Amino acid sequence: MPRGRERIGLIPASSSLKTLAVQPSPMNLDVYLRRIAYDGPLAVDAATLEALQRAHLLAVPFENLSIGWSEPITIDLARHYAKIVERRRGGFCYEQNHLFAWVLAQIGFTVGALSAGVWAVREGIEDFGDASSHLLTRVDLD
Repeated sequence: MPRGRERIGLIPASSSLKTLAVQPSPMNLDVYLRRIAYDGPLAVDAATLEALQRAHLLAVPFENLSIGWSEPITIDLARHYAKIVERRRGGFCYEQNHLFAWVLAQIGFTVGALSAGVWAVREGIEDFGDASSHLLTRVDLD
């Protein structure tokens, strides 16, 4: 993608990840950490964030098989947890970033959600897709 052409916007407050602190009980941070083989510190700092992200990226592949298998696509954190952690599958951006934001919030990081359009060439035209077609996690560090 050409530099300077990035387009990122905020997801409306109704879709915000600010509500991540209160989640269904089936989700367990220790089980997630075992899933990604992480046994390092859980300090709220850049080094921990980097280590957690690396562990997640190495353990959880990008995967969009649910689309081809006609499985329901939802923005339901408990379903994302079950799919990625309990069933040991991968996930696409909404599933992975939603789950990862929950993990970070449970540890004590300040997280938020951003939407973004993915740069693509369609029918010979280079442009961003729908601005809400991709989910990013924003982490605020001091």
